[in-house]
Amino acid sequence: MRHKQTGEEKTIPAGAAHFLEHKMFEGQGGLDAFALFMKQGAMANAFTHYFQTSYLFSASYYIERNVETLLDFVQTPYFTAEGIEKEKGIITQELYMYQDDPLGVSYQALHQALYPDHPLGVDILGTEESIKATTYEDLRLAYDTFYHPSNMNLIVVGNFDPQALLAVIEANQARKTFEPPRYQRVVEEVTAPVLPKTQLERDISQPIIELAWRFVTTKLSGLETDSPTHYWGSLLRITNGTYVVSLC
Repeated sequence: MRHKQTGEEKTIPAGAAHFLEHKMFEGQGGLDAFALFMKQGAMANAFTHYFQTSYLFSASYYIERNVETLLDFVQTPYFTAEGIEKEKGIITQELYMYQDDPLGVSYQALHQALYPDHPLGVDILGTEESIKATTYEDLRLAYDTFYHPSNMNLIVVGNFDPQALLAVIEANQARKTFEPPRYQRVVEEVTAPVLPKTQLERDISQPIIELAWRFVTTKLSGLETDSPTHYWGSLLRITNGTYVVSLC
């Protein structure tokens, strides 16, 4: 990322977005946001992908209260340096878990082949080394840069009064002050050629074949980006007689 005024560039460790997702549920005084949602009859979750981090809940009652809870914990970080150090072991174990999953391993190998020497080819969780290297300053910089209302979308689906809920959301945001981000994302162009073949050996009952191709499209209508070129990978997965086709 690059400082908007000085041009100074900083790089945060791989997996920082996923690490930050974990720590955002840490509330003031050790209060867990999951527990707060449960008290209000809601089930909460979150996930990080290559281009976004999403926080979500589902509930049948107290929708307005839960929407405010969602806004408040995402927009008010309480994570600490001590909590980050404790979390490193948990995330490392999560990384090991995915490395024991044949489908997860093959999918990651596919991304590494599609995007060698590029962040899109790195595991979303990072590496064991990058997890250990992550600091409070790294996560705070990531939060201040990307967790700004101008970079967020709020989507609510269900049986509710749209105008009443919108009034609650507007009042919630009016009570808060948001400083403009000092840094902006630096888009790295995909330049390295695709690796034509990658083969992994694992003791599994069924072989897994991942087929993919990378192509370039420009001037995509309705899709904004900091880069004039869009890179997409199309995936065909074959395992146990099942075919899965998707965009990644």
